Amino acid sequence: MAPVRPILLLGACAFVLAALLPSGKAMAVSAKPRADAKPPAVAADQVLVRFTPEVGPYFVKTVDIVLGLKGAYQAEGAHTWRFGIGERGNRDDYATLFSTLPYVAQVWPAPGGGTSPRPSERNYVEGELLVKFKRGVSQAQIDAFNAQQGVTALDKISGIEVWRLKLPASRTVEAMQRVYEASGLVEYAEPNHKVSVPLLPDMMPAVPEPAPQAAGTGTVEVQLAPGASAALVSLVYGTPILSQTPEGCVRLSPTPKSSADTAARILRLCPSVLSATVTS
Repeated sequence: MAPVRPILLLGACAFVLAALLPSGKAMAVSAKPRADAKPPAVAADQVLVRFTPEVGPYFVKTVDIVLGLKGAYQAEGAHTWRFGIGERGNRDDYATLFSTLPYVAQVWPAPGGGTSPRPSERNYVEGELLVKFKRGVSQAQIDAFNAQQGVTALDKISGIEVWRLKLPASRTVEAMQRVYEASGLVEYAEPNHKVSVPLLPDMMPAVPEPAPQAAGTGTVEVQLAPGASAALVSLVYGTPILSQTPEGCVRLSPTPKSSADTAARILRLCPSVLSATVTS
């Protein structure tokens, strides 16, 4: 078996990484491709991943190391990275893995050769739209265009210059998205998607509290390699820890985007995981 990568060393970076992610509340997904955009080209030994905007480059590197991938490289498009696939599975396995992560907006190629779900198909906050205006557009222009549409600015997401807008009750999110996307003032517009981002190990709680397990949904029993960090595995996978033992046996809850069977399959891709078994 290949030696375990130095996962524990990442724990020392927790205080630095903590500044890169918010406190786990619902956030919006980043810019999405235009409806008529062609799917990006992806090499046979890579997956292309677009993260939600609150995910910073240091956290992306943490994901790369914990998952045993062959390098993370900034790609074209906002918050988009290319990953060389690891040695524990094929490209579809890693595409499935990324598609289940709570802080990932889109993956290419889509798992199973299907169409990667559009962020607009996800759950979103009714009556709200997230808009990024183009560089050079003045505040006066923004205010005038919003007023023309009967839209009220609620706040601005710091660091990424995205406005959260309140829409008039008579207009749907989809209709107003089309209006804003058609404007020459706007870089992109999209619904305020309900996507949760996990916290870092030095923040409490380390990951979102697990929802009560419905009958038959199952959990995953994981045996970690010696010295591996259960907190980092849980953080990167977004799988809340239900229990753990000093011997490295951890019981995890699947994310809302994953079944227990899928969670076990993708957990086995992690170099820190010796085994992953579905339990009732």
